[in-house]
Parts: sequence; structure tokens; C-alpha cells
Amino acid sequence: MQISEQNYFSPSASHQFMSASQLKSFLDCPARTLAELRGEYQRESTTALLVGSYVDSHFSGTFPQFRATHSEIYTNKGTLRAEYQQAEEIIRYIEADKLLMAMSHGKLQEIVTGEIAGVQFKGKLDVLLDEAQCQKIAEEFPEMAKYLLMAPGAIVDWKIMRDMEPVYVPGAGRLSFVEAWKYDLSMAVYQRLIKAMTGNNLPCFLLVATKEKQPDKALIHLPQYMLDIALAAVEGLIPQFQALKQGQGEVSRCNKCDYCRQTKVVTGAVDADELEGAGL
Repeated sequence: MQISEQNYFSPSASHQFMSASQLKSFLDCPARTLAELRGEYQRESTTALLVGSYVDSHFSGTFPQFRATHSEIYTNKGTLRAEYQQAEEIIRYIEADKLLMAMSHGKLQEIVTGEIAGVQFKGKLDVLLDEAQCQKIAEEFPEMAKYLLMAPGAIVDWKIMRDMEPVYVPGAGRLSFVEAWKYDLSMAVYQRLIKAMTGNNLPCFLLVATKEKQPDKALIHLPQYMLDIALAAVEGLIPQFQALKQGQGEVSRCNKCDYCRQTKVVTGAVDADELEGAGL
């Protein structure tokens, strides 16, 4: 199957190809992921997610399509709702930053495909910079030279966050938001796919803005060791997840997500001293 803009999000593409977001979803809850692939369950589209998509669509040049499919961003009078007025403020805040704008001016929404652990993957890159663009940025912004001066290109991913504070993850403690939301894994997948296509290992960056009353912004470089560790930790699971899509293997449940609660069946009692946190 040839992946294109027209079929990228189609059910057939999602069944044949793994993606970074699908891989992360399997890691969170295989049962919910399979239910989504089968069309049996759909996660709610929240205002917080739409605000992020609003900003993404502006910089990716897809705002007309976003506006056409999300009439809920407007009031009955045709004016932007308050949340999306804030998104406009975030856009202006980013556009006032020369480095962030320079890092945004590459190929947009570039589709890449390749194989990881014997499984076909697809990806859509927010921004793909070429060698000439990297050199120009390195010359104009000396602090970027160590990342871009000799780079044959770079991968940039947009992230519109609530904030950039550490996140508590059960069993792991307080992690940076990059690790907590597995953004290092997403970028590792994108990097591997580009390398399969071009032979080049490109540096990876997150371009981050926050939805705080006074937004914050940052350009975050992901060191190569973080990318390598993130992908190595889950690479052995990828064939297993692909097998689940083909109806092979036992499907586990996280028993914590909305889907698991929605489909939960109580078959017995649980001792209170077995609950998480008991006896602390």
C-alpha cells in the first residue's frame, strides 16, 4: 500500500502500518488500541487537544481544512471562542521569535515510511529541514551550530502543552514531560524512518509552546542517547503489537483508561489491602 495525504489516516493504512502514535497507544493499552482500529471505540476530542491542533494547523498551512471540520471553535455569532483566541496569542508569541520561526520553515507534514523491527511504519513530520536550511540557522544563531552546522537536515515536531513542568508517572516517579508523554519515542521513530529512506541520522527537536496565561516557549534538542534508549526499550514489543492487529496473541487491558472502565465486567471482590497505595 502506498501511503499518501489522502489515505494516511484511513483504517486500511492504520491496519497495515504502525505509527509512533499507534505504538504509544499500544504501550498504554492494547485493548483500547485494537478497539479504536476496529471502529468500536473513539476517544473524545477535548478542547485542550483542539487548541493544540489549531496552532499546529496554522503553522502547517492546513488551517482552512481545520476550520472547515471544527465549527465548534466559533460562537453562534461567528467569533472565536476564548480558548482559540488564546491559541491566536500563542501563534503571535511564536511568530515573534526568529529562531523558532527559522526552525519552522522546512518541508511541512512530510510523509515518511519504513520498517522497524520487521514491521511497516508510517509517519508524518511537522517540519523537515534540509541541509542548506540547517547551515543558515547555524550561521545566524551561533548557539545552534553544535546541533546543525554539519547536519544534513533536522526533524522538528510541534508540541502545544499545558506547561513544561515534570509529570508524575505511576511506577516511574516524576519525569520530564518529554519522557512522560513519550515524545522521545515518537522522535526516535521519525529519525529511524528518515534514516531508512536517506541513510542520514538527523538531529531531532521539539518546538514547544504552552497554554499558560502567559505562554512559555522553548526549542528542545533530544540527545541521541535518549532517542536510542527510548526505541530500544520497546523495539522487541513492536512485532507483538503488529501480531495483535492480525488477531494473534492475547490482548491485555490497562484497566485504567476510559475504554477499560466502559467495558469493565466485575467478576469478584478485591481485598482492600491489595489496592494501590494500601499500607503506605
